Amino acid sequence: VVSLVTVGLVKIVRANISLAVRIWRPSRPLRSGMVVVPTALCSDGGLASVGLISSLIVDNQIVDVGRRQHDLQYHAVDVPQGTKAEQAEAINAPIERQVARVERSRR
Repeated sequence: VVSLVTVGLVKIVRANISLAVRIWRPSRPLRSGMVVVPTALCSDGGLASVGLISSLIVDNQIVDVGRRQHDLQYHAVDVPQGTKAEQAEAINAPIERQVARVERSRR
């Protein structure tokens, strides 16, 4: 749980600083839009946790959960470049790993 909180807080602080810099320096381009990223989690609690925690980070807000497709849809202030796996690593994967650890420890 401590690792989950730490990862979440670090991502929140980084995203807030990045957004502040974008506001102070409007010349930095924004590529806002929708992005669909894969998820490894299947449980309701795990998906809800990842959605809520990742939405506290100002860069991304969860829009939809595709349980059957194993994906999450986000609105992103700055859509990460790269493959779906690289996008997931930038948005939800670090939080998912911590949520999965918490789920395993509760079993």
